[in-house]
Amino acid sequence: EMQSARQGPRGRPLPNDTPDAAEPIAIGDSVSVRTGGTALEAEAPCVIDEEFDVPFGHTAWWTLEGTGDPVTVTTEGSSFDTVLGIYVDDGGVLTQVGCVDDTEGSLQAEITLETVAGETYFIQAGGFASSSGDLVLAVLP
Repeated sequence: EMQSARQGPRGRPLPNDTPDAAEPIAIGDSVSVRTGGTALEAEAPCVIDEEFDVPFGHTAWWTLEGTGDPVTVTTEGSSFDTVLGIYVDDGGVLTQVGCVDDTEGSLQAEITLETVAGETYFIQAGGFASSSGDLVLAVLP
């Protein structure tokens, strides 16, 4: 019983640590969370150019409803080296539609996605390798 109370310096677990528990985020919204208490392993891979599997950990999940217009998802303002993966649920399998590690000249990640109206997008945001810290996630029109 005693162990559950001891989180240590890493921080408390996040409720949206898995895709099943992803929290909705609306276009125009920004959230800030501390990722140190999340599971080390990413729940879905983030692959760049179909070959480079980005080392990705301590992730949190959000869902975004597509509008048919492009949206930009960014981790600008985060305190550590971030990675972003975006997925759609393809018959119970998360299929990647975007993955980005660093945006030019920055350790933050930013991706602009052409959305389909009514489609639910799963956003996985976390750290490069085992990095964690204060994660800022914003969805911009």
